[in-house]
Amino acid sequence: MVCDAQRGFLHFSVGDAEPTKVARTAQGDSWDVSEDEYSESTLKQVLESGRRLVLDEDEDALAKRRSAFELSLRSIACYPLSSSDEISGALYVHSREGRSFGPAELRTLGALTELADAAIRRTLIYDENRRAREEITRLNAKLQERLEEREQELERTREALSRQSSIMRASTDYGGLVGSSSAMSKLTDTLRNLEDTDLPVLIWGESGTGKELVARAIHAHSERSKGPFLAINCGAMPDSLLSAELFGYTKGAFTGATKEKRGLFELADGGTLFLDEVVSMSPDMQKSLLRALERGEAHPLGSEKSRSFDVRVLAAANREMDPLLKSGEFREDLFYRLAVVRINVPPLRERREDIPILIEHFMDKYGNPKDVSFSPGALAMLQSFPWPGNVRQLENEVRRALALGKGVLTEDFFSHLDTDGSGEELSADTLKLSELEENAIRRALELADGQKVKAAQLLGIPRRTLYEKLKKLGM
Repeated sequence: MVCDAQRGFLHFSVGDAEPTKVARTAQGDSWDVSEDEYSESTLKQVLESGRRLVLDEDEDALAKRRSAFELSLRSIACYPLSSSDEISGALYVHSREGRSFGPAELRTLGALTELADAAIRRTLIYDENRRAREEITRLNAKLQERLEEREQELERTREALSRQSSIMRASTDYGGLVGSSSAMSKLTDTLRNLEDTDLPVLIWGESGTGKELVARAIHAHSERSKGPFLAINCGAMPDSLLSAELFGYTKGAFTGATKEKRGLFELADGGTLFLDEVVSMSPDMQKSLLRALERGEAHPLGSEKSRSFDVRVLAAANREMDPLLKSGEFREDLFYRLAVVRINVPPLRERREDIPILIEHFMDKYGNPKDVSFSPGALAMLQSFPWPGNVRQLENEVRRALALGKGVLTEDFFSHLDTDGSGEELSADTLKLSELEENAIRRALELADGQKVKAAQLLGIPRRTLYEKLKKLGM
């Protein structure tokens, strides 16, 4: 050792921690300090007083210390570390032989004590900084994790808002026409070009594609938008009932006509009349319709006078027109009057990319209290399905899912869908015809004030047939 001591150690404690002793011999070896190998009383006195203590064999104090006598210690020096609230300790050295510690050795011990004190403080500062860095790293990791969660949540919100925005744009622009596909963009571009016109339009499309929505969009964006929009389905309706609906009748025009009825052409004056499934009209009814359109007048049943009207006519068909025109099943002159502008509404299988947007639209429309969602596999399956019933069929599937589903729905939930769609197509058409028949019967009963005999006359069917249909329909 530099101070000519044989052994020494650094004793210190930080805060309330247990004391630490770092001990060495003069040869630099580790020293296993125990209470019987050094003067414990000397260390205790320095720690309590905070003042240095130097003893050698010439002093009585050294001779009075039992451990010093038993260990044959000739010199002892103990210097306190700088007292503070954080650090408590001392540098202790002793020697059994050799000369006593002189001024040079004591100055060296003082300098070593200051170095030890500074080293401990630096270590404490380093440990504190290390802990602070670890805490900062931990907090940064936690912050990064929360930031990623927020970004994912924000991305989900953006996607939801984007989907909702697409739906809102479509709904706001053209009255519920939902979709962002190229086919729908082409359709809406065509509709925009019609906004400043009052031309008759023939809307062609398969069942369930939304032809009436297109008609309503045309009306809503026309100069007639403040006028009425009336619609009638001409399919599966006998001539007598259809004629009464379109042109009206006078009191006493037929048995059961107890009061005058205004026809749809008169009621839609200044607005738009939508004739759905116009190709289902009989030849005689086509002739009557053509005459009314050419003259701009409706002739009520039983009346000697015609009533003029100002109506824009929009018609719809779900069958190809060319074969009907060639066979004479549909009049060419009526076709060219109705089809000044022709619009094709694309089937759902030609705009599959709209299916997720349509699903979101219908879920928002009907509500989703059970928090039902569709797995990626289910969405892929629904997008690959041919949808013979088109948007109407998809809407019914979403309603079924909202009513019967729970949580995330997989492909198994939609396993009832035919891969080729043949079974669904028949089901959709059968349902449609049943609805049309029921609507026609209900309307005839209304016109006949509930009298079944008069309703059967309007429908052009025997009374017994009407009774059977009422029973079958649960009416």
